[in-house]
Amino acid sequence: MEEEYLTTIIKSSEIAFLSCLSEQDMRLKSYYEQTIFALTPNHQIKRCFVMDKLTLRRKIKTILNAKSRTSIIEDSKEIQNRIKQLSCVLNARTIFAYLPIKNEVDLSLLLGEWISDSRIVCVPIVNWTEQTMKPGLLTEINDTSIELTQHGVHEPVIKKLVPRDAIDLILVPGLAFDRGGRRLGRGGGFYDRFLQLVKPKLVFGVAFDEQVVDSVPVEGHDAIMTSVITPTRTIF
Repeated sequence: MEEEYLTTIIKSSEIAFLSCLSEQDMRLKSYYEQTIFALTPNHQIKRCFVMDKLTLRRKIKTILNAKSRTSIIEDSKEIQNRIKQLSCVLNARTIFAYLPIKNEVDLSLLLGEWISDSRIVCVPIVNWTEQTMKPGLLTEINDTSIELTQHGVHEPVIKKLVPRDAIDLILVPGLAFDRGGRRLGRGGGFYDRFLQLVKPKLVFGVAFDEQVVDSVPVEGHDAIMTSVITPTRTIF
């Protein structure tokens, strides 16, 4: 039975449903709802209802920390192959992506291919004081062209900005996604604020299969993905 896989459980009596809220407050209700969270022995998410953001972040980080480096590399290759096969990606000339931090999907091989194809590739340049980020041109991926900044984030050494309105496609990392395109980030709100400014037609979340859950709690400012791409599926 499914219950045999439970390692962590929040009692149903502790679920905050907040049924007194009006329809206009449904957004707030979704944020405060909690859930039962279950793990299988191989760290796959077996069952997940809506839970609060803090709890979900903690659980996904536990799963990712258990994922082997070999698995991260192989799954990242599968995701890159899926991205390349999408017709809308073939027509994108300016792509905003990212350089991975620990346990994130690594798109470096694909970014290198796009740079070789003379596409414009940019990645976040972060202003930690203002809590903003801007698109910085990525021309190479090596130890001399990339530098480590705060919180494990890598950036181009030369900070040449790319106009936001030139971006055709954005590839977004995250801790968790659901099938509705809702995303859970790391809590800083950098991508949500950036996407409110850019508003491109195509915003693809990239994640390992273990990061796709039944439902992600969202607030009004949280961005919705056009699609979510994993090693085994493309979710529209």
